[in-house]
Amino acid sequence: MRRNALITLLIFSILAFHIHVAQGYDIEKYTISVYPDGYVEVSMTISISEAEETVPLLGTPEDLMIYTVTGEPVYYEVGNDTIKVYFSEGERIEVSYFTNDLTSKRGRIWTLSFNSSSDVKVIFPASATIVGLNVIPKEFSSSDEGLVIEFPMGNISVSYVLGREVEERSYLTSLTPFILLSIAVVLFGFLWIKRKSKRLGLKEYLREEDRAVIEFLKERGGQAFESEIRKHFILPKTSAWRLIKRLEKYGIVEVEKVGGQNLVKLKEEA
Repeated sequence: MRRNALITLLIFSILAFHIHVAQGYDIEKYTISVYPDGYVEVSMTISISEAEETVPLLGTPEDLMIYTVTGEPVYYEVGNDTIKVYFSEGERIEVSYFTNDLTSKRGRIWTLSFNSSSDVKVIFPASATIVGLNVIPKEFSSSDEGLVIEFPMGNISVSYVLGREVEERSYLTSLTPFILLSIAVVLFGFLWIKRKSKRLGLKEYLREEDRAVIEFLKERGGQAFESEIRKHFILPKTSAWRLIKRLEKYGIVEVEKVGGQNLVKLKEEA
């Protein structure tokens, strides 16, 4: 009996080794950050042994970014729940994207469900309370962003509730018709503003929320993580991302990847 058990264990070990080698990559770091509006940010650091490799994705990616660990862009193609990457053998790459396919909500209870091919750390909002788990976690800890739970590979399902419901809403839906008309006039003249921005100063035409973020960055010594901006202004992920991209396009801020997070930094001239 013991001999049969040892043989079975050996066979499974060999199969696992061949599967690992066949896939041609190793996930060194795997983090999923959950946001109050149901979006999650998936971040991975991957070591790949082949010049061309297909890596599975969790859900449909939005704002997908793939770089080498030294900051060089990587050529890739997006398939059905996969990405195919092309680069030099032995490279290490960082993959990050957002998706809302992993969460669902019934009443006040949110559920995060996914299948992980390796151990993964999940970061929940600070206001989240866990009410259900389908597996025993490897570790619990906390961070400035909230509760951190490390799970083993496999099918994972976590139910949680939020202490304060944050609904995603557009700035435009809460603006009065008068302000909407004003914005339409500003947008109509945007091309002229852009052409004259160097002489007149682009800051004169910033939105109120743009100015607020700039002041927040100044108060924080000129830089802050994107997650801190979202938390301070209670912004949905998509609204914060567009705002930061707008400031980056204007040349007011620059975004640097630090430890898998976006660090937003004011440029000197700002």
